[in-house]
Amino acid sequence: MRVLVIPDKFKDSLSAFEVVDAIKKGLLMKSQKLSIASIPIGDGGGGSLRIIERTLQTQIRKVSVSDPLFRPITASYRHTADTAYIEMALASGIELLSAEERNCKNTSSYGTGMLIADAIKQGIKQIYLFIGGSSTNDLGIGMATALGYRFLDRLGKEVLPIGKNMGKITQIDYIQPDILEDITFNVVCDVNNILYGHEGAAYVYGPQKGSNRLDLLHLDNGLRHLSKLISHQLHIDIATVPGAGAAGGVGGGAMAFLNASKISGIAFFMDLLDIGSSVLSSDLVITGEGKIDIQTEFGKAIHGIWELCRKHDKRLVVFCGKNEIAVNKAADMEIYDIMTLAKDEEDAITNASSYLTQMARKLEI
Repeated sequence: MRVLVIPDKFKDSLSAFEVVDAIKKGLLMKSQKLSIASIPIGDGGGGSLRIIERTLQTQIRKVSVSDPLFRPITASYRHTADTAYIEMALASGIELLSAEERNCKNTSSYGTGMLIADAIKQGIKQIYLFIGGSSTNDLGIGMATALGYRFLDRLGKEVLPIGKNMGKITQIDYIQPDILEDITFNVVCDVNNILYGHEGAAYVYGPQKGSNRLDLLHLDNGLRHLSKLISHQLHIDIATVPGAGAAGGVGGGAMAFLNASKISGIAFFMDLLDIGSSVLSSDLVITGEGKIDIQTEFGKAIHGIWELCRKHDKRLVVFCGKNEIAVNKAADMEIYDIMTLAKDEEDAITNASSYLTQMARKLEI
């Protein structure tokens, strides 16, 4: 039997590569006769650069930038002669912050903009920006500030580019128009949320970034306010564009401030890694990620794998840490949940590798 193991990361627990190793270990414990192929994959979130590194001939560049709370850190991106691959999570990611520090009303995408600015200074003409895993909800004003934009309040003073200040902005000023000329930007992600409202950036993703109910209302109002200002001053309507709500609005901000195009993360990696051919030649496909929930329905990697398996009538098994999808929405896939085995969530996260091995070993093949 030909088995394809093609998981995403288990956030806060295992990288996609570690997930592959754990599942393969269990499969080989079950049978040494299995033919196992493996492809660690991403959806434009954290870990994307590691896949780029293993797939393309690129160089790494390390840069001093600001973290989400404006503290100095060193982040990196990968590049060829004219193309840069930048992972937002490395400069503005939630995993850069302690649990106590996580609150997206106080965080900024400024460090991501610093990475982009450095790539442009190096002569890069095309940038792929992977925006998953962010800690922010600032509609990209931090990123834009690092690239020459200024966001002013009613007194003409520049505001600190963080989420809670979006509602204070009354004027958008761009003082370095030459910097972004002739640069092609591609935002890579698999989140299709619109910018604001109950399916927007704040309400869907704010809670996992440390925001309480009052924060969510304030942030959502800020997104509404700033999107109207963008429409009025920049003549770009991003409010209802699918993906504008990705990474706390960085998806929409990149469209507005960088004239970026949105690319599906799973489609990008499927093409890069020729996943279609791998699925077609397999008898069983095993995928997975840390949590399957409403976000999965908005375009995460598992959804893309599911569509491909459904198209080619392939058996699909999904391993996850926690499953929050209703049974009637999980048709055409077999879901195995670590939380059904673990003592509690801490145990599931800490010992995810051993539980994945156990589930793979017990899988009926």
